[in-house]
Amino acid sequence: MPTEGPDSLTGKTPSETYQNLLQINDDNELLNGIGGEVSPVIGGNLNVTGQIFKNGVEVGTSNDNFWSQNTDGEIYRSSNVGVGVGSNPEAKLEVNSDSTTEDFFIVKKTTESGGVTSTKDVFKINNEGTMVLGGNSTAPTVTEGAIYYDSTEKEFYLGKG
Repeated sequence: MPTEGPDSLTGKTPSETYQNLLQINDDNELLNGIGGEVSPVIGGNLNVTGQIFKNGVEVGTSNDNFWSQNTDGEIYRSSNVGVGVGSNPEAKLEVNSDSTTEDFFIVKKTTESGGVTSTKDVFKINNEGTMVLGGNSTAPTVTEGAIYYDSTEKEFYLGKG
């Protein structure tokens, strides 16, 4: 392995001279020209002609532990999922937002009638943490334990079946 003293030809150390050279050791680790580990950062497209592995498991397979797909085509994950969470989500779905302007969570319903498509908010948690039910202009089917907001009468109704 090269020493770190200045080179007599260039007057620079090997790390200054060979900083852009890479090597792979016997453990398949990517090293710089003087043997230090490096983690490449890609700032553009990456075209891979072979497989990509994470910790010895091919990414994008049913064994990659990210997401799975059943025979009906449904995609699922058995571990917790975090959106906007640094690490270790504390529930099956944990959503975290630091936005003071965007709504936190929205469920929408798209319908089509007479060739016209419309989308409305059904349920949301706004940026202040307030739960908002989408309004109905007509009463939905009574469902025990349900709650709906009548936007015409400006009243809430509970389903008692």
